[in-house]
Amino acid sequence: MSKKEWIKTILAGAGAVALMLLLGDRNAFYNWVETLVMIGILAGGFYKGFAGGLTAGTIGGLVRWYVLGGELIQVPAMTAGGICGALFRQLGKGASCLAFVSGTALCYLFLQELIPYEMFDSLLLASIVFLIVSPKKIRRRNRLHPGNGTSGLGTGNIGNNTGNPAAAEEMALTVAPSRDFSAAGQSWRRLADNFMTLGNCFDDQSLLLVSDVDEELTAIEWKQRFLESRQAIRLQFMEVGKVIREQQQKIDALQDVTELYEDKIEMTLKRHRLQLHHLQIMQNPRGRQEIFARLTCKKGTHISAQEVSALFHTEHGKKFCPAYDCRSVVGHQEGDVHFIERQSYQILHGLSRKKKEGETCSGDSFSVKMLGEEKMLLCLSDGMGTGKKAGLESKMVVELLEQLLENGFSLMAAISMINHILLNWRSKQTPTTLDICLTDLYSGTCQFAKMGAAAGYLKRGTNVSAIRGQSIPLGMIPWETLEENLVPEENLQSGDMLIMMTDGALEKAGLAADEILKDLIAGCTLRNAQEIADWLMEQLLLLDETIQDDMTILVAGIWRK
Repeated sequence: MSKKEWIKTILAGAGAVALMLLLGDRNAFYNWVETLVMIGILAGGFYKGFAGGLTAGTIGGLVRWYVLGGELIQVPAMTAGGICGALFRQLGKGASCLAFVSGTALCYLFLQELIPYEMFDSLLLASIVFLIVSPKKIRRRNRLHPGNGTSGLGTGNIGNNTGNPAAAEEMALTVAPSRDFSAAGQSWRRLADNFMTLGNCFDDQSLLLVSDVDEELTAIEWKQRFLESRQAIRLQFMEVGKVIREQQQKIDALQDVTELYEDKIEMTLKRHRLQLHHLQIMQNPRGRQEIFARLTCKKGTHISAQEVSALFHTEHGKKFCPAYDCRSVVGHQEGDVHFIERQSYQILHGLSRKKKEGETCSGDSFSVKMLGEEKMLLCLSDGMGTGKKAGLESKMVVELLEQLLENGFSLMAAISMINHILLNWRSKQTPTTLDICLTDLYSGTCQFAKMGAAAGYLKRGTNVSAIRGQSIPLGMIPWETLEENLVPEENLQSGDMLIMMTDGALEKAGLAADEILKDLIAGCTLRNAQEIADWLMEQLLLLDETIQDDMTILVAGIWRK
């Protein structure tokens, strides 16, 4: 309720009291004051919980006993009513009012006293007046806005516990950390968590690359490495500053559009037996919206977050889906949900792998990972040689790439940092290939980068085009030539298929590998990414059954939702 509305209410109450005093009806005056006291107790319990009900009830009882006159029993009776009203506030205003009246009456009954008739009238009148107050206006007063410092609302990341919704809800309530409900608070919290994870990642990776030093470095080589390290540190500081600045600019550009859709959303949720306690809808400059809400479901029922997201409609054509940190189930206890505008595209992938004959593990590593809510990363890395040692090196490269991109580093900055690590971590060079495809799921644009990686192929209908980069792998690329490894962006279309592979698979096709692979891919009529990957691996093994190098084929299909 706004300040103006509170002032109007107080003035109206004061006017009524003054009128009754002028008419000389002292009993009516006492009844109205008693009613106002009880409304205060109801409000304290309903809006402030147990502590508010206890405090307001005690103070109200003392006012009723000492100021208006009466028996001392009125103090514990009012306190009991305030506590009962607070305990049942989750069920709504009606239940809270009924619990307040019942708690007061039961306290009198427990102490073997009869509740005064005039007090019972005041209880009923206070409940009626309290129910008339619009809950919508009260919620607007309590709505949380970005940057207001309000915290303490829990959001659970429960995973896929849809098979047991009751257990999922209980887990969400017990393990959910305290979070800022606002968009700004969640953005800064996510950024801080990512940087801490990135720091731990660097500490862990240092253990993977420990090896014997085969040769001593000359003074000139040490000086060169020192200069390259200084350049890398400069790049890191500049990139961190850029990430923080971009994050602040995104938050400043957000617009709160809750008022435009609140009434419509509340009515829709009410028809599906959901009660809305808090709502915040943020819109970025590109018109993309993000929803933060606090909901409860009718007692005894549960509804999945996926079903709830379908009930949120803001503008024509806009559809929403649960964010990655959204709880999976909404139950009868208050829970926060976080919805994002549904992406325009989805990527389905398939993978086929073969390790070199005689090896226990593959030296190739891969990643298919969502980066936040907007982008998806697909990448392949082939470590030097084969086996466990090559696998650890390629795995380290992939994990560092994931962490850097998740933290908001640009693709170029992430590649530069990893290249520096491989250049300087050991006394000798440690080349590792890296094949990257970074796709924006809202716009469909795709960015490629290839460092010593085999050619990739983009199939659009029956047309197949090759995607090639530089032949120098990471760990050997000079600082000034890194940007040459970026491939121009491609605007993907629904139904496009992207095929990525390591050198071991490409070499199966022999000297005419490019023509052979283009013909194979163009003639493939399969549409399932996993089936294409398996089929392509079978075709390559028909050319040569011996496996002399690790082979990995990653196929991704992009589809409009």
